[in-house]
Amino acid sequence: MAVVAAIAGSTGCASRGAPGEDRGAEPIAAGAATAAESREDLVARTYLVGPEAARQLGTRIDWQVPATPFGPTRLVTIGDDSLFVVDSRNLVTRIAIHDGRVIWRVPAVNEVDRIAGVYAVPARDRVLVVTDSEIVVLDLTTGGIVGKQPLAYVGSVEPVLVGDFLVYGARNGQLVWHSHGVGAYWKAYQVASTISARPAIADGYVVACGGDGRLISIGLGSVTQVWNDRALAPVRAQPTIARGVVFFAGTDQYLRAYELGFARPALWARLTTAPLTTSPVVIGERLYQAVPGAGLQAFEAFPANQPGGVHVWTAPDVTGAVVMHRGSDLYAWDPGQRRMQLVDASMGAAGDAIDLPRIHRLIVPDQSRTEFFAVSEDGEILRLVERR
Repeated sequence: MAVVAAIAGSTGCASRGAPGEDRGAEPIAAGAATAAESREDLVARTYLVGPEAARQLGTRIDWQVPATPFGPTRLVTIGDDSLFVVDSRNLVTRIAIHDGRVIWRVPAVNEVDRIAGVYAVPARDRVLVVTDSEIVVLDLTTGGIVGKQPLAYVGSVEPVLVGDFLVYGARNGQLVWHSHGVGAYWKAYQVASTISARPAIADGYVVACGGDGRLISIGLGSVTQVWNDRALAPVRAQPTIARGVVFFAGTDQYLRAYELGFARPALWARLTTAPLTTSPVVIGERLYQAVPGAGLQAFEAFPANQPGGVHVWTAPDVTGAVVMHRGSDLYAWDPGQRRMQLVDASMGAAGDAIDLPRIHRLIVPDQSRTEFFAVSEDGEILRLVERR
């Protein structure tokens, strides 16, 4: 346990910075404050996250892009120096991360298609828009369609882009390697009758989860099995890989850890009190897991000779999953309550709770401490950057 001022044609503008923030008093596209409304109230009404909440988060407002013309966003992804936004009509919009400028917006696929992912390939000046049955290739600079590549098998979960390959789980339970440079199927590996989670890739290995509970590590280049095991129920959250170890959070209530490249029994496994539906988060030597009904829990990620794992602390009142960290604080986001909870990483003590009622989802690049993106239900996107 991923972000627009009216737009004319393929260009647009964004409100940059909030009055009273570090950028100084710059104009915002929100009209003027009424006599009974303070300037700060105006800013709080205009931006998804107001100045006070931004300060509590240790950030400042950089820019905000108004909602797309066609309703809520279906997908927001980060690629290289851009955000790619898919709206309710499957129009794909490219937004420059550094200033919120809309670079282009194009109708890439039919409105009824499911877009599983949008991926930038800067080395080839291309963008890959992936549906369940094909890849539509766009020019990165202009957004024009330059080709289409049929997929050999119908996809079922979000794919992963790695080098020249798009690796995806198919509905028939195969993990498929598609060469986007050549535009054709390369190899596949039968994992189970279905694939239950997005694959995870690191250090030359691919880890996949079958709908029957199978857990499997496969060589990325050889497409051969390294090891496999089986959980008691499907793993639906993407596995997490850190320092040569892969971690699974399963609906059978278990946390499991395995060496990525060696066919050995689990390093450790720990039974929790509820089915786990969010990915584990590893920061330093600890693993953090949201356990429904029990709160946020911390474990030693790499314990020596502890097959049952080592529990460190539980924060019972913290309902969200960790999305980022800064200094000694963890930031746990609960999308249901639309609340960010600060938690002391060493002891698990709950700190400030910051209500963000207009935020539908958060996008945090790689637990980045320097930026994250907030998205409203109707598609407004706000960039927050670290206050220095």
